[in-house]
Amino acid sequence: MYRLRELLDRYRTSTVVQVGFTFYRTNFPRDFFKMRELCERAGISCSIRSSPPHAAEKGAESVDGRIAEADRDLR
Repeated sequence: MYRLRELLDRYRTSTVVQVGFTFYRTNFPRDFFKMRELCERAGISCSIRSSPPHAAEKGAESVDGRIAEADRDLR
């Protein structure tokens, strides 16, 4: 991202760069705060959102009764 920032500045482009970061229980809070800090340092916008409670694949699996052990407490 620092290299990207360098190029944006060098060429004085009006290009808007935004990083999209989706956090899950497996990458929060550590990765969440690291990404936010990196974007702030590089002067790049960061759009952060939480993951949907269940991905479509997980929903389809649950219909068939196949629920991963890690997801059982989410029911």
